[in-house]
Parts: sequence; structure tokens; C-alpha cells
Amino acid sequence: MVIYILVYNIIFIIQIMLAIFARITRYKISEKYNYPLGSMTSSSEVLENYVKIYRQVNIKVHSAMPIPAFAQEEFVIINRDKIYDSTLYTNFFTLFQLELSKKENGFARRIFLFQNFLFFLQLALFVISLIIQFSWTYWLLIVAIAIQIINIVISIFGFISYQEILEETGQVATDLLDLDEVEQARAEGLQNDLNYTVYEYPFEFFKRLFSFVIP
Repeated sequence: MVIYILVYNIIFIIQIMLAIFARITRYKISEKYNYPLGSMTSSSEVLENYVKIYRQVNIKVHSAMPIPAFAQEEFVIINRDKIYDSTLYTNFFTLFQLELSKKENGFARRIFLFQNFLFFLQLALFVISLIIQFSWTYWLLIVAIAIQIINIVISIFGFISYQEILEETGQVATDLLDLDEVEQARAEGLQNDLNYTVYEYPFEFFKRLFSFVIP
């Protein structure tokens, strides 16, 4: 029983450390890449050109959003306050969400739902195994450990999926944003930083939990 608890805690620490690393990597990312584009291309122009050149996407403008854009299947919600922004971060992130909205990228769009559910399940089973003392209690810990491993594997696949989508985004950004060599290098840095988002699910889970308990 003690060995299982130790294994669970080690994997849990790994999950938290990955989340901390991802959060540090993305710390103030919007400010870090807040460079005005030399082409002065705005998000509205990016949307217009993307729809003309690449594919049709349903778009809705919304004001109360902490990010420049948010992807759903074949549908993207755009931050009204960022629609005329011509910075690298806003435009690249908007293009990323446009690429993410493709039907075939459903796994990448919903990965946080899978991760949060499994993270909740692993915590619930661990707590129950500590409270309930029966001869079969250790099986709850074994299942919790298995769920932890599954969650990490899902995160790795999510990382790979994000990487592919971000690479496609980089190619589209080079074309539509008319990036020079310096801007391309910055876009590659932004692309790499965004890739680690998939490991932040523990923070996402606790954020949702606290917002539910304390509105």
C-alpha cells in the first residue's frame, strides 16, 4: 500500500512539475511577443485573407475574452478588442486558432476536457483509497496510477498534435503576415512556447474547481 502511495505521489509531482515548466514557458507570453508587424497586418485582414486563400470558417466576434481568439469545430470566436491589433502574438495566435478549428483537429481542441476529467478521477480515487480501509483498497490506487500514466500519454500525444498544428500555423503566418527573417525567428519562438500548453491541465483543473467553489 505504501509503495503504491509513493508511486502515485511521484507521478503526481511529475505532472505538477510539467505544468509549472509549461506555465513558466508561457509566462506573459502576450507581452513577450508583443511586436508590431512590419507589414502592419491586422487580425481583421488576417481573417479576411485566410478565408479567401485557405478555407471558409464561421467567425463570431465577442468582447469578453482573455485571449485573441478561441477555436471550435469549423468556428472561431474572435476578441473584438483585438480585431485591429497588428502584433505578432495576436495575429499568430489567431491563425493558430483558425488552424485548430479544422474538423480533423478535434482531439487537440478537446484535450483539456480529457485531461481534466482524468485528473479529477485520479485525485478522487486516491482520496477514497486513503479514507476507505478495506483489503481491496490498494486496487483503487493501482487504477489511479494507471489513470495518471494514461493522462501523461494523452498529454504527449497532445503535444505532438499541437506541434503539427503550430508548424502549419507557422507556414500560414509566413505567407499571410509577410514575415521578415527576424519576425520568422520570433514566430518560431512563439510557436515553441505555445506547444507546452497541453501540460498545464493541473492548473486548469484547480482553476475550474476554485471558480466553481468560489464564484
